[in-house]
Amino acid sequence: MCIANKTKGLILFLLSFTSYSTIAQSGLYAIFDASQNSYIDLGVGNNLGCLDTLSDGDSMTITLSVRWTDLNGTNVGNWANLFTASDSTGSGDNGVWWVQHNNNNTKFEFALHTSSRTYIQSTTKPVDGTWYHLAMTYDGSTMKLYVNGNLESSRSKTGNIRQFPAKTKLNIGRWANPGNAYRKFCGNIDNISVWNCALSASQIDSLRTNPTSQIGASCDTAGLIGYWNFNNNTADDMTPCGNNGEIGSGTTLPVELIGFNVTGNDDVVQIQWQTASEINNDYFKVEKSTNGTDWEIVSEVTGAGNSSQTTNYKTMDLLSSKGLWYYRLSQTDFDGTTTYSEIRAYLWHKSGKGTISIYPNPTKQWINIVGLDSGTDLKIADVYGKNVTGAVVINEVSHQQVSVNLEALPPGIYVVQLPSGSKKIVKQ
Repeated sequence: MCIANKTKGLILFLLSFTSYSTIAQSGLYAIFDASQNSYIDLGVGNNLGCLDTLSDGDSMTITLSVRWTDLNGTNVGNWANLFTASDSTGSGDNGVWWVQHNNNNTKFEFALHTSSRTYIQSTTKPVDGTWYHLAMTYDGSTMKLYVNGNLESSRSKTGNIRQFPAKTKLNIGRWANPGNAYRKFCGNIDNISVWNCALSASQIDSLRTNPTSQIGASCDTAGLIGYWNFNNNTADDMTPCGNNGEIGSGTTLPVELIGFNVTGNDDVVQIQWQTASEINNDYFKVEKSTNGTDWEIVSEVTGAGNSSQTTNYKTMDLLSSKGLWYYRLSQTDFDGTTTYSEIRAYLWHKSGKGTISIYPNPTKQWINIVGLDSGTDLKIADVYGKNVTGAVVINEVSHQQVSVNLEALPPGIYVVQLPSGSKKIVKQ
C-alpha cells in the first residue's frame, strides 16, 4: 500500500447482501432519488481532519462504486455529481475536486484543481442498473480515471492540490452549490475511499474486487484518509479521521438483514433469517451449492414488501448426500433488482467422529472452518511451531462454523491446531 509523503431520497441498504458482479459491492449502500434533500453533507473542507492534508500535496486517489437507477429522472441534474468538494455559495466550479458526469451524464468525469482546473472523462457510458467501480488518481504529473479496473483516460497535469476555499463543502450525491439545481444524482453509491497517495493499477484492482485487502480490517492502512461504506446504517467515516456525514432528513431502510443462520440435524437443515425493516421487498430465495459456484433453489419466500418492524423467516431443506453444503439468500425488489447475502456453510458428516473442513485453501485473507463444536479451542501456528493465534481475528458464524481473518499474517504455510488433529493452510 502507498505510504503518506436527513432525506427521503437517501436509503441505506442491506448489511450482508452482495451484488452478483465483478465488483466487490457488498454491505449497505446509499440510495439517492435526486429529491431536494437527497445527499450527504460531510462538512466544510477546512474542517475535515486528514482530508485537509491533501492541500499543498501532489498526490491523491478517490475510489467508489456507483449505480444509476434512473438516468432520465425528473430531478436529475446535468453533470450529476457523486463525490465533490466545491464552493457552496459562489461558483460550483470553484473547488478542489469533482467526481461527477459530463453535461448529459453519458460519461464519468474527474476534475481536479491545482494551479488550474483540469478534467478527464471515461469512455464507458453509464446505464441504469449496472454497478461501476471508479478510481481517480493524481501523482503530481498525471491524472488517471479507471472504470472497473481499466484505465480509460489520462492527462498530464502538474502542481500541488489547491487548499480548500473558505466556502468549500464536501457532498455525496450532489455538489454543494445551488447552481444547476445542485447537479443531483439518482442511484446508489458505496465504498468511497480517499487516499493521500496515488494507488497503482494493481492496488485499484484489488480494492475493486476485495476492498478489505487494501483498506485493512481496521480501516487504518497507511495513506487512507477517508472511507465510507455505510455498513453501520450511518454515513460515518470508518477511518480514525472521523469525518462523519450528515444525512438528509427522512432516511429510511429497505431490507436490513440482522441475522442469517443455517443449522441442522444430519440431513435436515433449517435456514432462518431476520430483517429489521423492509421497503419494496418482493421475495427471497434460499439457494444451496456443493462447490460455492453452482447454485440450486431450495425455496422461495415472499417478503413483507414494506415493513418497519422486525420480521422473522425460516425454511427447511432435506439434503440428498453427506458432505459440505453452502447456503445463501437472494433478495429481489419489486423492480427486479436482486442482491445476494454472504454464504453460510453446513457440514453433514458421517456418524461418529466429526469431519473438519477448511475453505478456501489457499487463501489471501479469510478462511472458514466448518464442523467445529461450539467453544472449540482453536490455535494457529507457523511452520516453526510458533503460536500466531494472537495475530488473527476469529469470529464465530454459527455453532458449526468460524471465520478467521489472516490478514495480519505474512504469506506462508500455517497449521490450524484442533483437538481432533491439525490441518495445513496456505496464506498467499
